[in-house]
Amino acid sequence: ALKSLQWSQSPRIYDLLGRILLMEGKQLEAERIFEEGLLLIPPDAQERVAADRIRLNLAAILASRGSYDKCQEYLKQIRSELKENIDYIYLQGMVLSRNQKYQQALELFEKALEKDPQNARLMNAVGYILTLQNTDLERAANLLESAYQIIKRSGSPPQSDFLMVVHSLGNLYWKQGKLAEAREMLEMAWNQCPPDWQKLKSERLDNLRQFYRETGMHQELESLQSQEPIPGEPREQN
Repeated sequence: ALKSLQWSQSPRIYDLLGRILLMEGKQLEAERIFEEGLLLIPPDAQERVAADRIRLNLAAILASRGSYDKCQEYLKQIRSELKENIDYIYLQGMVLSRNQKYQQALELFEKALEKDPQNARLMNAVGYILTLQNTDLERAANLLESAYQIIKRSGSPPQSDFLMVVHSLGNLYWKQGKLAEAREMLEMAWNQCPPDWQKLKSERLDNLRQFYRETGMHQELESLQSQEPIPGEPREQN
């Protein structure tokens, strides 16, 4: 792919190289390559589709760190048949969910899950909304626990996928009154969230604080409050 770029700076080559970097776990390098691939798009139909694949990958990268506004910007730019792609539908559902349009998001996720019933991301998405709405917690548990096992068996799952399911399970166990399991999952979802995913880490910290407050874990809450705040986040006042 690198040699090909010496001869042709086309979106197809940038798309290939970016996906290779993603498979190697080099997300920041992949993001840079994808962005470069959108600087010049020839008027060829195949290249326009390749550019849309790049936009879809960039949208997924941004969503993984909680930047859903920028994710939506890339999704809006996609004009090809990729709008029927399950990953595109999933990201559209995530944007709706983040905007608290839960029923619309759930309908999208359910439709996509029918096409791909073993898709861990979709299983997590449906299970999370069911948990959030406090409806059919039994189905939510089946979906989330199955998604967790699928991701664990995958060998080296994307960190964002793993932590997303962990966070969902933490909230499910909280609703079910399984406080020890909930605490383990919510702490893991926050602790293992990389510092550069600032917005997402801040949200999960808020979720953990709420869990400690509402379950009477005052000592844990005090310990959490005494820690250094996330950069850019004001320290909470008692």
